[in-house]
Amino acid sequence: MSEAPSRPLPGAEVAAASATRSGDTCQWSVMGDDRFRPTSRTRANLPPGLYRIDEDQHGVFFALTHPAVDSLIRLPDSASDKVIAGIKAFWEAKARFQKRGHVYKRGVLLWGPPGGGKTATVNQMSVDLIESGGMVVWIQAPALAISGLAALRRIEPDRPIIGILEDLDELASRWSEHEILSLLDGENQVENVVFVATTNYPERLDGRMINRPSRFDEVIKIGMPSANARAVYIRSRLSETELPDGELARWVAATKEFSIAHIKELIVAVYCLDRGFDETLKRLQVMALRRPTSVNDGREIGMTARTGD
Repeated sequence: MSEAPSRPLPGAEVAAASATRSGDTCQWSVMGDDRFRPTSRTRANLPPGLYRIDEDQHGVFFALTHPAVDSLIRLPDSASDKVIAGIKAFWEAKARFQKRGHVYKRGVLLWGPPGGGKTATVNQMSVDLIESGGMVVWIQAPALAISGLAALRRIEPDRPIIGILEDLDELASRWSEHEILSLLDGENQVENVVFVATTNYPERLDGRMINRPSRFDEVIKIGMPSANARAVYIRSRLSETELPDGELARWVAATKEFSIAHIKELIVAVYCLDRGFDETLKRLQVMALRRPTSVNDGREIGMTARTGD
């Protein structure tokens, strides 16, 4: 999920300073100790969307981002659909969690080979939540996320949130394990949230992080798309006039073990750049063979053998 340039939503004091300079002031910001600062308009709730949490000299702020993603397609026979259905069921189960005294949160770790659809799954569940009025938070620094989510919960206690930790193995190498675990199930944890992490290399993660429910309640493999899923994806991009059914069957057979990214490049090369099918296919087959193979089946680190293959 690559981020396009975005304009941050500044904190109250930043907004006040900007408003003072522009002359667009209409109310007072209460600073405490009988001090008041002229400020522009405020809002009770952040707009639905995808945010990153950042900070400056004035403190933590939420910046609305505008990711550039391809149009989303739900593929059949995929673990992605099961993950998305599971998240939807979670959002509908709040009363049951509260009745039994459980913290209303969920953690899901998606693992599998690069290009298998982990990011697409995250994108789809993010769009679903945003369309229903929720927020998605891109987590790059666990300690900062703890502060930001705590502030968000004080202002909006019931807002559904998805927290995304993409490439969890890289985050774990950059930040301390304590910070990540504190975010997931420490004393500062928040409710009404789903943490979704992804990794290509689950064997690099410490067992204390991934083998304990309440940190990641589900560990799910997102494998390469099935023949049926490949057919649906290709047909969604190419009409029957462009690619007759007989040719579609050929493409599906030829793209076995291809990721969606590989199939997309095949379509782009042939139909957008006028490259030959056979030469493009050979190039992509070489790339697929060079795909990292260190992702194991999960047994070495105690993962549940639950897959979508």
